Amino acid sequence: MIGSLPPQALGVSILVFIISIGCLILSSLLVCLLIKCGEKSKYVTLISGFSVLSTLASIFHQIHYVANWKMLRMAHYQQTVKIYHRHGIAFAGVGETWDVVLFYFQFYCYNVMALNILFWAISLFNSSWSSTFSFLGGRYHKLAIFSKVFSLIWPLGEVFISQLPVLKHYPILHIIVTYSTIFFCLSLGSVLLILILYKYIRTRKVASGYDIKDDWWTSNESDDLSDKENIIESYGKVSYKIWDRKRFTYNKALVTRFTVGFVMMGFFEILLISITFYRVKTNEIIVKSGQPDMSASNAIIESLLFLPGVSSSLIAFLVFGTTKAWQDYRDLLWGIHTSYERKIPRRQGKFRRVSSDEESTRPSKVIRS
Repeated sequence: MIGSLPPQALGVSILVFIISIGCLILSSLLVCLLIKCGEKSKYVTLISGFSVLSTLASIFHQIHYVANWKMLRMAHYQQTVKIYHRHGIAFAGVGETWDVVLFYFQFYCYNVMALNILFWAISLFNSSWSSTFSFLGGRYHKLAIFSKVFSLIWPLGEVFISQLPVLKHYPILHIIVTYSTIFFCLSLGSVLLILILYKYIRTRKVASGYDIKDDWWTSNESDDLSDKENIIESYGKVSYKIWDRKRFTYNKALVTRFTVGFVMMGFFEILLISITFYRVKTNEIIVKSGQPDMSASNAIIESLLFLPGVSSSLIAFLVFGTTKAWQDYRDLLWGIHTSYERKIPRRQGKFRRVSSDEESTRPSKVIRS
């Protein structure tokens, strides 16, 4: 099975495979725990779920690559020469059929993740600025459903559009069309992130001006919102408008988590684009050499290039999974029943469930029990 791969590259390939399995296990545990918490249709679950699928596809891709290395190198060379002489450039993903299918399936997953991160940013922006712009208020449940369905359908169209022969004649246009979703998500998401952070910092300054303790903003377990209302009312001079701003602030952990996650995913997407340019350059070198690259160094580099793809699962776990207690994962593995339901106290003393998306849009009103 692995006889065709150069022995010098075998150790690296096995190491990458082990890392990939580890990333898959961590992200799978996260998704299972999110589903058990009743958050199966939330943005975080979709992002984490597709990171699992992309990592699983990458593992199959690695097995296919190692098992058929010589055949894939020959197919890659022949296809590269054909495309290069026809269009003057050869992009990544050319080669044997299953090699191409696995490549574009992972590409599809990356675009789904990028779109869901953008829609999550829009949701956070909507909630943070609704106190300033009243028309942004409301949860727009149907719009949230539409955005999730759109994130699943649109990348399929982008994959098909990127295969149009006419685009092969215009390299720059091909790159723009292929990565248009990622470019758009990173650009608009960056702007929204800046506005979200600005609003968060501004509301913290308003609070500090009235001597409100920081534990309110981080949803301390021992605090009750009604107690804070009494504190605010005791100031007398604080207007309702200012109080409305105070009520509508972000949970510190949520903002930090989203910021770190967005920045890391941004680097991840940029790295994927950089790898595409790298493959274009190496394909050009292969064509000019007149023979496929069968060197051990090339096999090592190709094996290492699987790491950025599987790292999306690790990023998802580090950003979202570490907010859960390790006991939760232990209970999940051993099938121990644990109450994951979080509740929000109402004025009448009744309770209702709160999801992670709702917490992210109205975090200052969430009291963890």
